[in-house]
Amino acid sequence: MHAGLADCKPFENSATLFNNGMETAILIFSVLDETASDQPKYINHISTEFTQIGLLPPSMLANKFIHDIPNISSRQPRVEYLRSDGKFNDAKHLFIAFFSKSYFDQTKPNDDFVKRLFSRIYCDIEQYQIKHLIMEQLVLPDTEAHFEWNKVLRNCEMWKSSLMNYFSELDNCLIMCPKECVWNHYLNECKTVSTVMSYNVLAQSYTSTHYNYCKPYIGFGVRTPKIVSLVDSIQADIQMYQEMEKDMLQQLTKPHHHVLFKPKEGRKEGLAIIIDKRVWDITKEGSNKLALNHPQDMIFVACRHKFTKKTLLVVCTHLLGDPKQLDIQTEQAKVLANRSDMTKLECACENVIIGGDFNASQESQAYQVVEQAGFKSAIKEIHGKEPTITFNTDAIHRSIDYLWYNCSTIMPSTCTIFNQKQIEIKKEEALPNHQYGSDHIPIFAKFVLN
Repeated sequence: MHAGLADCKPFENSATLFNNGMETAILIFSVLDETASDQPKYINHISTEFTQIGLLPPSMLANKFIHDIPNISSRQPRVEYLRSDGKFNDAKHLFIAFFSKSYFDQTKPNDDFVKRLFSRIYCDIEQYQIKHLIMEQLVLPDTEAHFEWNKVLRNCEMWKSSLMNYFSELDNCLIMCPKECVWNHYLNECKTVSTVMSYNVLAQSYTSTHYNYCKPYIGFGVRTPKIVSLVDSIQADIQMYQEMEKDMLQQLTKPHHHVLFKPKEGRKEGLAIIIDKRVWDITKEGSNKLALNHPQDMIFVACRHKFTKKTLLVVCTHLLGDPKQLDIQTEQAKVLANRSDMTKLECACENVIIGGDFNASQESQAYQVVEQAGFKSAIKEIHGKEPTITFNTDAIHRSIDYLWYNCSTIMPSTCTIFNQKQIEIKKEEALPNHQYGSDHIPIFAKFVLN
């Protein structure tokens, strides 16, 4: 059964999205095993969820599903539509596409599948004159076994451009990942609160050395679903990444994202910033070197909040990690703080947030340089101290990842690293492991936009 529907209530309190005078459709993709036990569970779940908010009469829903589900074993993708006349004023549509799991098990990944599917969807969008579409992206439930299929489905240009081009405004086509089934709460929260995350995802090009202790967990196809799932659960509208590579970035990028990616000189990995364009307008972006003859950079995106009009400079960095060159690391920290302040003025931003892997403890000169420049650590301000661990290998257990801020109109309200308590308890379980896809864990904070 589709995990996104089984575990969440994706359309609870969704009435606010049904604008007056608009024909609205909800499009759900369902991948089912052809087993008798799955069918009644699915019918019961859908019936409960949708009738609670008045989208479908129970009898109509049950009859339609009982009639259609036995036919899903066909290897040809097809779309079944249910028209709803619920308690909302306008006629709305629930579009459900049934697929057999065996189709994906037995068929090699191909773009043609998605093209044929969307050709069918376009016809019905035009037939019913749909003006507002809410849909979830098709992601197969078994992330490791279906990794290549999910890669095709996630990266296909049909997702990223065709539907967006069809609708006149971005807000009229909301594409959500099944992991984001609390999207309604997310968008409402983003009107007053911004969630900012920093995460070193561990470059795949570095995994051939120093990671013999975790060989079963180091493959790209094994690590990536864990990282994507973790990032989706945090739901940050501002994301900063270190050791990012193109293949990983493609898995994390969605149609509503603005992406800035800059690899280090001569390397595949580098820095990335992802901004949710539904929440922020981008005004400027760029990068600066932190030291001559060293590949470390800082990249930045200046943006304006769509709802409060607050301006923010987002800076992402990754400082030198060689313990024999701490003087260079300290100099990089000075350049980072100075350039961030200068860029903040150049971009006319009220606030600046710096996130990254500093490869430095809070006792280091690099940490103190940033602090003395007027920046505050979000975690330290909220909790009174830095976390014990953000980087956890078989040999090193340190806190080296930080979120710094120097803000006049936004302030951190909550700040944490992901699952800190569990990491501290299981310090001997080095990363990556069965649960985490990187040797770092993400840190994130919620900033109130006063």
